Amino acid sequence: MRNAVRVLEENGHLVRLARRATVPAALLFKPKENRLKLRCINILFGPALMREQLHWLLEDYLIGYTKAMESYPIKTRHAICPDDLQDFELLMWSQAPLAEQGCILVNRHSAALLIWLHKQQIPFVVQRSFRYPTAGLPPHHGVFINKAGGGFLAAHHLIELGHRRIGFIGDFLPHLNDHSVYDGFLAALTAAGLEARTADHFLPVHTDILAEVISPIEKFLSRPDLPTALVTDNDTLALAVLDAARRRGLKIPDDLSVVGFNDQAEASQASPPLTTIQGATPGIGSDCHGDLAGDGGDPSARI
Repeated sequence: MRNAVRVLEENGHLVRLARRATVPAALLFKPKENRLKLRCINILFGPALMREQLHWLLEDYLIGYTKAMESYPIKTRHAICPDDLQDFELLMWSQAPLAEQGCILVNRHSAALLIWLHKQQIPFVVQRSFRYPTAGLPPHHGVFINKAGGGFLAAHHLIELGHRRIGFIGDFLPHLNDHSVYDGFLAALTAAGLEARTADHFLPVHTDILAEVISPIEKFLSRPDLPTALVTDNDTLALAVLDAARRRGLKIPDDLSVVGFNDQAEASQASPPLTTIQGATPGIGSDCHGDLAGDGGDPSARI
């Protein structure tokens, strides 16, 4: 606790008053009187989030932003940021000066956009579902989900249930941008002294489009040395596993246990209900480059 207070003091969040108390710095220092108030927050989405398969994710984002802003008299608006956009001012609200606006960049961190925002002195936060490279980017706040922590919890939960042959379906090849769930999954196996049988028990899948994953998953489930449990990169893959297993006559969870990731609404409606990891609410990111993550939620016992 002393170390925690010391770190907060060093970063200017707490002030120690001699022989009196340690108090939040915000209680002692008033903001500058000439500081302009924030009138609008622009939430900038990438075109990929408009895909029909991601409608649930877009809805989650918008619900979260709405709840977060309920008690603030600040306008929020969302805009699509095309990959080839050159004039970034088109993304801003035309009814207020740039100095009175801020931005949330949802899965957008192109150097050109961030540099433009930085030069215009527009405050912004990058919100991504995983860590991203920061080389060449201006200092900024960032928030991401600890997907590696969620993958660890998923595998650990299965290990505690007695499983020793646990497979993985999703992204785990080195050339891909994000394989955080797999990294956490692998760390749990390593910590438990279990062998990661990549060739036999892992299936690389690089899409969350249901129609494209059914065939490879059905082929995977026909292997003679099938794992007793599976962790998947997302709930879409997990639900596809449940469907394919049912068609092959496999009983869930007697023959195969499955844990997904994302806690989509469809997870609780599956039969049996799908065990899934829910990304918890992240905290404040670093004021240099985002590095704070929310932990994955505890998996339910619905395996």
